Amino acid sequence: MQVVRLFANDSVPHPDGSIDAVRDIAAFETEFILSDLSLVELRIEKIKKQLQKIQDELMKRELPLLERCKHLLESEKPLRDADFTKDELHLLKTYQLLSIKPMLIALNCDESQRNNVDTFLKSVAEKKQGKNTRVVSFFGKIEMEMSELSDDEAKMFMEEYGIKESALNTLIREAYALLDCSHS
Repeated sequence: MQVVRLFANDSVPHPDGSIDAVRDIAAFETEFILSDLSLVELRIEKIKKQLQKIQDELMKRELPLLERCKHLLESEKPLRDADFTKDELHLLKTYQLLSIKPMLIALNCDESQRNNVDTFLKSVAEKKQGKNTRVVSFFGKIEMEMSELSDDEAKMFMEEYGIKESALNTLIREAYALLDCSHS
């Protein structure tokens, strides 16, 4: 899960100097892709050296798969968006690749964005949502305030702000949905 802040806060300045959810998500994804690329390149090298010494059937199947992964990663595509067979996924799991894991992007909005949250969500989802990526939004500060209220008060608060479900419930539901679709 990646939590992305959609609002400016002078007491917590953004490291890049401005708020840009798509840029922040892309930077995070790039780190995953570069990490995976490094790992895949090392494994390809090792397999090629091993295959010169011994003919191993598993390595012969593994090499083209890793070369395909390398091509995707060099094209700056996360592996989670690729179509792999169950056998290929089983083989790739041994490497603990980061960009193959399902991604839940949680957009943290503030109260002033209440009327525009659907616009933000749609904009980011159009650019970043994929086969194994989901985008949700929540109001972190409001959720924190609600956690200090009784259940009845929290329910009234949610109705007042038009919040249908707590952020925790939304995140749990979406995470389970992602995990189910990534194992199908």
